[in-house]
Amino acid sequence: MTLSNAAPQHCGKNPTRFLIRCGFLITAAILVVPNISPAALGQDNRPIPYPTFPSPQFLSAVEAGTRTLTGEPGPNYWTNTAEYRINATL
Repeated sequence: MTLSNAAPQHCGKNPTRFLIRCGFLITAAILVVPNISPAALGQDNRPIPYPTFPSPQFLSAVEAGTRTLTGEPGPNYWTNTAEYRINATL
């Protein structure tokens, strides 16, 4: 057997099939690896926001009970409603 006719053992009888398999594995690795998020790796690179302070109007709403500190409606929250009855003739 000469060197030009010898195929590597991992290629088997069909070196084209080996190249297709390698191409598939390389493509799969390229598609999967970059999609790993930094948060999944424990590397959270987001900036830490600066502290914010509530406005006096918001604090007065919290004291009145119409809002909570999270911004949700409080126990004294109310909405204005009205019911009308209109009688009309033409």
